[in-house]
Amino acid sequence: MHEWLKQQWLGWQKSGASVYYRPNWFLDGWSMPHIYPHQFADAFHFYARHGMVGTDFDSLMGQWAAQGPNLYLLARIHVRPDEPVENLLKEFCSAFGPAADAMGDYYRYWEDYSLRNRERAADAIRSRSNGLFRRYALYARVADELYPTEVFAPAQIILDRARRAAAAKPDSEYARRVAFLQQGLTHARLCVETTTIINNPRAEATARSAALSRLIAYRRKVSFSGIANLDRLSVIELESWKDVPGFLPPDR
Repeated sequence: MHEWLKQQWLGWQKSGASVYYRPNWFLDGWSMPHIYPHQFADAFHFYARHGMVGTDFDSLMGQWAAQGPNLYLLARIHVRPDEPVENLLKEFCSAFGPAADAMGDYYRYWEDYSLRNRERAADAIRSRSNGLFRRYALYARVADELYPTEVFAPAQIILDRARRAAAAKPDSEYARRVAFLQQGLTHARLCVETTTIINNPRAEATARSAALSRLIAYRRKVSFSGIANLDRLSVIELESWKDVPGFLPPDR
């Protein structure tokens, strides 16, 4: 599909049309570490080389601690559209100082996971969306299938390495930035644990309520840290779970 879209673009360009780029790349992912900078950069570079006169990106979900490289790359590639993507990603990771190498490994882990499981993601959406197309709005309905809890352990090991590297300067901005990402990873894991219970048709209402309470308690703890756009997450959760018995109070 990625290559098919390029051919559609070339067709419009050859027709004499002025072509601008208005995709929804950044809608997906909910609170998950859904990372794809190389594929996005490949698309952007192609369109920039083939007549792109402008862009319009409105689907910025604000999940900074989970999807930081995607959002950073989007901003920088507009300013430096000829820069190799690896250079821009190294620039991003350099913000972590002595933990830069570990952070590169961390994001490579999640990018590799995202790409290897793209067919799994498509199948999960088709099987659980009841024919509805708005995948981004129903992401919480499938997140437990796409990101089972065991996939977080390898990422945590890498992030622990980043934390130890940044601890060489414990009061530095580097250590605080790694801690920011730790909050994002913890939040993502809690979200998956919550979806695992809520999406289970055999779960008791009390279990669902307890899972939501744990997630809400953590969000209140980090609500001023800026790790995520919590309002946007709640919209997706409402769309995903509004039909789950007991999810909403009777008056809703």
